Amino acid sequence: MQSGNSIIFYSGLQTCRHEKGVGFVIDKAVMTQVKTFVPVNERICYIRISHQKLDLIILNCYAPTENADDEEKNSFYDTLERTFDSLPKNSIKLIVGDLNAQVDRQTSFGETIGKESWHAITNDNGHKIVDFCSSKDLIISSTYFPRKNIYKHTWSAPDGKTKSQIDHIIIDKRHKTSIRNIRSYREADRDTDHYCCNVCTKAISKMEKKYSLAEHESDNVTLWSKTKESLIKAAERLRGKHIKQNKKHWFNLECQVAINKRSLARQNMMLNPTPEKRQTMEKYYEFDKDLHTIFIDFKQAYDSVDREQLWIVLHNFGLPKKLVNLIKSCNSNTTCKVRFIGRESGDFEVKSGLKQGDALSPILFNIALERVVRDMHETREMDLNGKGTLLAYADDIVILGDS
Repeated sequence: MQSGNSIIFYSGLQTCRHEKGVGFVIDKAVMTQVKTFVPVNERICYIRISHQKLDLIILNCYAPTENADDEEKNSFYDTLERTFDSLPKNSIKLIVGDLNAQVDRQTSFGETIGKESWHAITNDNGHKIVDFCSSKDLIISSTYFPRKNIYKHTWSAPDGKTKSQIDHIIIDKRHKTSIRNIRSYREADRDTDHYCCNVCTKAISKMEKKYSLAEHESDNVTLWSKTKESLIKAAERLRGKHIKQNKKHWFNLECQVAINKRSLARQNMMLNPTPEKRQTMEKYYEFDKDLHTIFIDFKQAYDSVDREQLWIVLHNFGLPKKLVNLIKSCNSNTTCKVRFIGRESGDFEVKSGLKQGDALSPILFNIALERVVRDMHETREMDLNGKGTLLAYADDIVILGDS
């Protein structure tokens, strides 16, 4: 069907009731790039357009409303799945249209849904489209772009107050970077309660760039590799091959193994929460509250301890006076030197901090940190009334809160 400078491709019922029906309006200037148009039924059709090395296939859909019966909904998604599976795999596939689906911003759906959806609750149609996208490795791209709310909703109820985002743009995950921007426009007067959605795409996909480089620049890569190899050999002949010497003679394989074990233990602690933290997370989830986690790792922890305050803490914790005096004698009148370019400075006294490498220092640091934790305003018990939860493990602290 022709209208002015445009060609209309339509798939729908031949009635005058203006129900259902989907289609495309293509400018005459790009008609030479249109390969095929397939009308599936009154709710689904697709068009195939020549697009660089990979064809662009746009699948237009009009899903049943939320109040439709399950049989009609299941029939629609069965047809949609069969149509999608019949499309060529080596192509960029877009699904657009009125899907009557509201999707929220839950991260439990993985990459299928972005964090910029208009809605906070997923309806039945939303669950169906999310399940379909997850099974086909697709993402709902219209929920990925941050926008003001007035540029997110795509439908307005007759009362003019109820808004909804039920029209979506869906793309296969490997070509998701092909879409640069999506937003709705309210100005267009098209005698409909839906808004116009604008999609900005790249002229060439990331995968096509990769193929282009592989085809056109392989000779340059080979030439550069040979040039680099020749330069390295010439430099080695002129100045000799430099062998890096280990300046830390004391650092051996045993030290490296100990460091690797410590790093692995820390990663396990971060990835596998303790029972206390797991219980806190479950409580927040149960009461539908946001959970924010802050991990604190002290910088130069031992050097930051105030010795005078530490003696007071030891006394307040009930340590015998004789034992406190012995600890003070081991950490008093300490001196240091600074070595720079082979020269050493004079002795100077250090009045704060704990001695590195001393077997007593970790215990004293834990006692000082215990005093700090007890004096903080945050409670160490779980509390869902707006207060934070503090968990401490030696010199590692995690603070949990709802903001």
